[in-house]
Amino acid sequence: MKKVYIYACVFLLASSAQAQTARRNLAERYFGLLDYTAASPIYNELARKTVKKSGKGKTADWEVVRRAAQSEFYTRDYGKASAWYRSLVNGKAAVADDYAMYFEALRYQGKYEEAAAVLRDMKAQGHELGTLKEYERNLNYPVYLMRDSTRYTVKEMPFNKGLGDFSPAYYREGLIFVSTRKSQALMSKYGWDNTGYLNVYYAQPKNGGYRRKAKLQKKELKTREHDGPVFFSKDSKQAFITRNRTEKDLRRGGIVNLSLYISEKGSDGKWSVPQPFAYNSAAYSVGHAALSPDEQTLYFVSDMPGGQGGTDLWMCRREGNGWSVPQNLGKTINTEKDEMFPFVADDGTLYYASNGLAGLGGLDIFESRAGSNGFMTPLNMGYPLNTQADDFALITRDNKTGYFSSDRRGYTDRVMGVEMRRVVLEVEGAVSDKDDPAKKLANVQVVLRNKTLGDSTVVYTDSLGNFTFPLLKDCDYEIAGTKENFDLVTPATLSTQGKNTSEVLRADLQMEDNTLPKERVYRMLFVVKDCSTGNPVPNAEMSVKEEGGNEKKFYTSNAAGEIGILETEPVVQGEALQPKQWKYVVENTGAGFFPETKKMSFEFGTSEPGAEKRKEFVLNKDVCFNPIKENAVFELKDIYYDYNKATLRPQSMVELDKVYDFLKRNPQIKVQLSSHTDSRGSDSYNLSLSQRRAQSCVDYLVKTKGIPAESLVAKGYGETMLTNKCANGVKCTDEEHQANRRTEIRILKVQ
Repeated sequence: MKKVYIYACVFLLASSAQAQTARRNLAERYFGLLDYTAASPIYNELARKTVKKSGKGKTADWEVVRRAAQSEFYTRDYGKASAWYRSLVNGKAAVADDYAMYFEALRYQGKYEEAAAVLRDMKAQGHELGTLKEYERNLNYPVYLMRDSTRYTVKEMPFNKGLGDFSPAYYREGLIFVSTRKSQALMSKYGWDNTGYLNVYYAQPKNGGYRRKAKLQKKELKTREHDGPVFFSKDSKQAFITRNRTEKDLRRGGIVNLSLYISEKGSDGKWSVPQPFAYNSAAYSVGHAALSPDEQTLYFVSDMPGGQGGTDLWMCRREGNGWSVPQNLGKTINTEKDEMFPFVADDGTLYYASNGLAGLGGLDIFESRAGSNGFMTPLNMGYPLNTQADDFALITRDNKTGYFSSDRRGYTDRVMGVEMRRVVLEVEGAVSDKDDPAKKLANVQVVLRNKTLGDSTVVYTDSLGNFTFPLLKDCDYEIAGTKENFDLVTPATLSTQGKNTSEVLRADLQMEDNTLPKERVYRMLFVVKDCSTGNPVPNAEMSVKEEGGNEKKFYTSNAAGEIGILETEPVVQGEALQPKQWKYVVENTGAGFFPETKKMSFEFGTSEPGAEKRKEFVLNKDVCFNPIKENAVFELKDIYYDYNKATLRPQSMVELDKVYDFLKRNPQIKVQLSSHTDSRGSDSYNLSLSQRRAQSCVDYLVKTKGIPAESLVAKGYGETMLTNKCANGVKCTDEEHQANRRTEIRILKVQ
């Protein structure tokens, strides 16, 4: 009897195991057919049992738990999906994809703090974030997106049936949309989520709104698979229809791909048989078409090779009766995940849905404004247009009113109407070369850092050095740039805090070439000043020559009193920057100031980091000249006479020629030209000698050079105005006596 009992128990256990295996095989078959509605309850039953076993110290079948989580996720029971993914995490069995779907399931429920914790745990466990890196940049972004609910007024359209209505499109006076509502002629259901197959309906306008009952579009717009979405040209005579093809995946049994078809309305009002789009393929999907406002560009969605990942937005240009080779809209628009449902408003703004950009959960609607270099960085349009559910397929012509799709109520798609009060904020700028501001720099990587939210956006300058960014309200920004062989001079800052009307802000950048130049420039900057006031003198005239040189150059100061002289030297690779000195002799050559000659030197020596890469250095020096005023005196240098004589030497005539130039520039003055001696010799003799010498100077200027005699007075002072102690009887050196032998000019009168 005991043996019989044991055999019975073994038989029952074997039968139970066989039944469980059969149940799992059935669930696997449903799952492979994409019939998650049928697979879900079986996986749930099996998952509960295996998790219960793990609580008793036995090994759990975590793959069954994973399938249960996936089935619930695909049938949109995100609460149950979250619970199963939590079991995988707690059981240390979660892989990167499990964390990613757990994160998404929580976001679909609006549990953003829990989702952020899952993301942090995923990273802590050493998993690559992959497509979730976008969300890691700013886990607080959902709070920002939900802060202002006054921007949109959203209402549900009356023709919804609560059975899955989405993807509105303008058609004639009304709207075309796609629905999974069951028709009498076609009662099939799609096992993925237990909804009906897609069909196209038309909603007619009524009294400023729409009729409650929509009309099924039969004939050409109806097949035995998914029909729609549909996009119509502005004249409603060309239709772009998305359909699934009839090919099947023999292994999985599921529907393979979507394809795009084009139908034309004839003069008889009948639609032609839809023709396949030239770039359809059995290897990938093509659909969700939209035309640009001028109808010369076709935008569509595809997972064809060459994209960024998932489904991307692509474009073709109209070429005669066909379309150009598809072009991917690039990383600015597309992500590693899914972008779909494009629409372009009349002003060129691109609207589309994405689950690869940071948002509130599921698909969110984004806007990408038209810029000079293509579409700008997309912006999440925020709450309540977007929610934690799927929000997608926005259409609007004027950016003020429109329609879109959302499954925010019970995870069932509905067509919604929206009134938008957009505040469009942008920043425009250009990047230029600091040393040549007229030179604009192309292909500069410009980074816009949102200091309020903590994330960054990158664009590249166009061929003219221009860049444009869209901006969010109530945020502070910093803009910087990077380019090979260039350094940014200073970042730009700006703010949109408190801005409630649309505005285009301006922020320009300058960059400096950091490569070794072929030659280095030293700019000697003389700042000409009035010695009596210290003020800069504009339009001052001055001659400059190198000390010891013969070439004299003439300059006029600018409004700031500046005169610049350039010195250059070749740059030798690997040679250190050396100290340098430049010596000059400068002379005032303009009116209103004495003709003074001065020696000046500029010294250069620097340990500034990176100085060897600089192309130019500026060295400043002040040079002052004394203004003409009555009783002012200045000494004439190098006026020499033969010993004990009043005869002028040739060198003296060179100096007197400068006095001639001075008097010609200032004809309004009368001067005294005075001569002084030292104390050697008698007082009377020195007085007479000095008078003769002064007269010799005046005679040269009047008789030889032609200065009017009434402008000059000769005066000899002898030894009566010594400049030092060397009077009669005082022993002095020759140098000390020489200081007293001088010729001066005194201003007697300024008319």
